[in-house]
Amino acid sequence: MVGLKFPEVQPRYNIAPTQPILCVLNENQQPACVEFSWGLIPSWEKDPAHARRHFNARSETAEEKPSFRAAFKKRRCAILADGFYEWSTTGKTKMPFHMTRADAGLLWFAGLWEPGDNSVGPGNTCTILTTSANDFMIPLHHRMPVILGQHDVPKWIDETNADTDQLKSMLKPCAEDLLTKRQVSQHVNNARHQGPECLSDPPPPPPEQQSLF
Repeated sequence: MVGLKFPEVQPRYNIAPTQPILCVLNENQQPACVEFSWGLIPSWEKDPAHARRHFNARSETAEEKPSFRAAFKKRRCAILADGFYEWSTTGKTKMPFHMTRADAGLLWFAGLWEPGDNSVGPGNTCTILTTSANDFMIPLHHRMPVILGQHDVPKWIDETNADTDQLKSMLKPCAEDLLTKRQVSQHVNNARHQGPECLSDPPPPPPEQQSLF
């Protein structure tokens, strides 16, 4: 986006709920990139330090839900990432996959944010909107984040945009060929692991036992 400046942040490879994530919003009608705490707390919560946090919000109902409707009207943001994880579960084994854009570009997740006071809670918070999974994602999960087209980002974050039909039209699964996926090591399954090892290849499967007969 023209005029957008990114803050200096350390690369992280396994951002977990409650941690800071990069959000793009309109600030005095200019795009700004800031860090918000992941997990939206509605501004009307009386005890934000202990309030329930909303890490995701269903895009189909966000306009109506009390926790999100004010933010849907006036506090929309785009959350930046270059990839995200989803898991395939077989029995008790969770195998992680890393999703990225096929063209190696940035992902712009549709988000909502709420202001907060970091002296009594986590400060400004945000949530990621989700939608039904497309055919690419459905083998892993029935939901996926809403990924905005770059040309839609300015319209989405414009707090003066009251065209509900236009806004809701953006909240759909992305094109089937937008993403690619790669299985990665189970190292990422531990939220304390934040380094590039999270993207390492999984170990090779053990060799098949040869029959003795």
